[in-house]
Amino acid sequence: MSELVLTLRRPVPRRLDASPIAPDKLAGRSVGEIKNMVLYFEDGERTVIGAVFDVAGTASNDLRIVGALSRVDRLGTGMTSGILTIEGDAGHRVGDAMSGGRIEVAGDAGNFIGREMRGGEIIVRGDVGDGAGGASPGSKRGMTGGEIVVFGSAGARTGACMRRGVIAVGGDVGPGALRAAIAGTLVAFGNISPPAGRWSKRASLIALADVAIPPSYEYSCTYQPGFVRVLLTHLRRRYGLSAPPGLHEHEWYERYDGDMAELGRGEILRRLKI
Repeated sequence: MSELVLTLRRPVPRRLDASPIAPDKLAGRSVGEIKNMVLYFEDGERTVIGAVFDVAGTASNDLRIVGALSRVDRLGTGMTSGILTIEGDAGHRVGDAMSGGRIEVAGDAGNFIGREMRGGEIIVRGDVGDGAGGASPGSKRGMTGGEIVVFGSAGARTGACMRRGVIAVGGDVGPGALRAAIAGTLVAFGNISPPAGRWSKRASLIALADVAIPPSYEYSCTYQPGFVRVLLTHLRRRYGLSAPPGLHEHEWYERYDGDMAELGRGEILRRLKI
């Protein structure tokens, strides 16, 4: 399969908006055209892809980016198809408003990954910052589809304002998880910092470790939810995100309904430790 490879020439001195860099945006262009595509630093200074990256290969729906990219933001913005592989850390807002395709980050990623994404997949092998799957400033709607899978830990406000989709975190999750979420599912394999699920309307928070239940949630029942078993099986088979040792897919969960300050149709499922 043909592949386009962008290799960072040297560390960027300040934050760089790389929103034009996505496989579907570069597909069909010549190497010369790609090198001359314009990028902007955070202070408005203009540069081109060829001044920042060495460009090799053939533009197709398979794009690989190599280097220390923690200051390179918005990779995969608006992506509709293709595969974007980031070999190293990535900056903020990876997969901003994407609707299709697959992004895989080998290292850590910054804040607001998958913000307002509508479809596709984002897989991060390390940790992510705040606001994964969340909403833009002033917006009431975060991600509306797709899947975000984080093998490490996630920061604050994970899944805030999300409407649909799945976020899975293999490690711990910071405070404010699913804050004001309309719907969607967040599953955390590690601990979830309080508060969690505040002002959630119909979202599902699945806690495989510790989570503090807010006072605005009410205990409903203890049961074995079939959809959790299906979801964990899907995460294991598709992404290789397996349950920690000693945790099985057939588990009992305490269900709490809430947030009663909103519709009260959301839920927190806390794995029952026997």
